[in-house]
Amino acid sequence: MEWKITIIDLEQQNYTLSFEQMEAWKNSAIPVEDVVPGKQAEAVYLAKIFNELQISTDFVQAKVEAADGFVQQVESADLTTAFLVFKQKGEALAKGFPARLFVPSAADCLNVKSVVQIQLLGAC
Repeated sequence: MEWKITIIDLEQQNYTLSFEQMEAWKNSAIPVEDVVPGKQAEAVYLAKIFNELQISTDFVQAKVEAADGFVQQVESADLTTAFLVFKQKGEALAKGFPARLFVPSAADCLNVKSVVQIQLLGAC
């Protein structure tokens, strides 16, 4: 299966996020073990992804969609701490492929597995 996440900005422009980009942008300082005790994983902050792809962060919410059709809306303020885990034990995720979103600042530390799309939403 191909590793790919689509990000849709406020102007409905699609960006395809690749495993290679995630590898280049990963941050070893992300406290994955603080959020998921006992898990050593590699991750990238969403803010870093938006910055690298030059996506405007002038949005109100993000609609995160999983491979199984699950959808979760997340407030933009909570996404400032959010990160995508894409590797564990040096390999692409086996469980939660292609990536798992963690939002530590959200109630009960929001966690969405198998993220395939993130759509940025403006005010209604």
